[in-house]
Amino acid sequence: MTDTHFERSNARMALKTRNDTANWAHVHDRLVPQAWPNLQPTFRIAPGAKVFTIGSCFARNIEEHLSLLGFELPTLEFSAPEAEWGGLRRNGILNKYTPATVCQEIEWAAKIYERGTGFFEDDAKEMQFDTQDGQVIDLHLGGFIPVSKDRFIERRREIYDLYAHAFSANLVALTFGLTESWVDQDTGLHIHQAPATRQLLRAATQYDFVNLDYEACLSYMRRTVQTLRRINPEISIIITVSPVALNATFTGRDVILANALSKSTLCAATGKLASEFKNLDYFPSYENATLSPKQDAFEPDLRHVRDGFVGKIVKQLIKHYFEVPDDLSALIQEAAVALGSNLSPDETNAFTALAQARPAFKNLSDDQLIVYLRSSWRLKDKKEIRRIGREIMTRNTRLHRHLRAVAHIFPRCGLDEDLRTYARAVLANDASNPLALKWAE
Repeated sequence: MTDTHFERSNARMALKTRNDTANWAHVHDRLVPQAWPNLQPTFRIAPGAKVFTIGSCFARNIEEHLSLLGFELPTLEFSAPEAEWGGLRRNGILNKYTPATVCQEIEWAAKIYERGTGFFEDDAKEMQFDTQDGQVIDLHLGGFIPVSKDRFIERRREIYDLYAHAFSANLVALTFGLTESWVDQDTGLHIHQAPATRQLLRAATQYDFVNLDYEACLSYMRRTVQTLRRINPEISIIITVSPVALNATFTGRDVILANALSKSTLCAATGKLASEFKNLDYFPSYENATLSPKQDAFEPDLRHVRDGFVGKIVKQLIKHYFEVPDDLSALIQEAAVALGSNLSPDETNAFTALAQARPAFKNLSDDQLIVYLRSSWRLKDKKEIRRIGREIMTRNTRLHRHLRAVAHIFPRCGLDEDLRTYARAVLANDASNPLALKWAE
């Protein structure tokens, strides 16, 4: 019998590869106080490059930080209205948690892309679930919230247009979250989540629960990479495993054990994948978080990673893989990390350093401007806040993801009417947005 392996080389060659990072005796400084393993990147990403992120909610964290450095993040610009997705991140409806659902969406978009005729209504049939009251649920999107048939088709067209960017991206970042999944017996396709909503429960016997094993995960991962590379052979790929734990398990095991099995399976499969493809690297975000002290890395729920620690992980990612366009972008990202860590000006010089740079507004993106606003609020610099506020109001962008900061800061600095104007503009695209409704009147 021939053994399978992650790697295989002649003993003489293997013995020459040993270095300081290969011996456990030297790991202390890379594990204490937090876990930052040594990395060996095989590529670099140029400033302003297009980065397409796919995966769990951790992918949403990554894209928000990368946007502050001037990279193009198509998925960050997607926004579902409150009526379709009530999460804090309006693009959270795009989340994919398993290798199967990631693969399906890429293959679905690739089929249309390679056909060259654009999106047709029939392209959405495989994910369509008709409710008893004439509405439609998209089985491949988060929330399973029913919408009209017209909206279902319109949104699917938007999602195809979005995913088409994956095939022209400079980098695709794939974040895998879990192995527990649900399969439609008729189509063989994996649906987004457990069929536990009122509408789906009526058809629950149509679906099977599956816990994907190593071979299944690796197969879906391979198909994803092969599809991307078939269309764009030059694309760089980063794969990672989300440190966010299972919310619940359907295996009957203790969720602690089920989570360990799920994550170890994904880590093994991504490790094998990285050994098979060039220009494809594994990034250890899972290890960064889970091997660091829980009070540093995780929220009190012990599931979600603290925003500040996510920022630190992304700083490592940027350090090794991305060419930062300028010092100002780096200052803004440092301030974002400090904000996510809820640090005060006494605990970090990030806010003061950004204030001293006094960035020209014309050089700031909308996301960067909001970080500058929040940083100035930490310094209680109301004069600068009012100056930033005037700049915000001269721009056409009115985004849900910025509204929370605007709503917190503007009324405390005498910008009440500007807040109302901003909130009304958000409502124009998201009529049931609760925060915008609160401040629009």
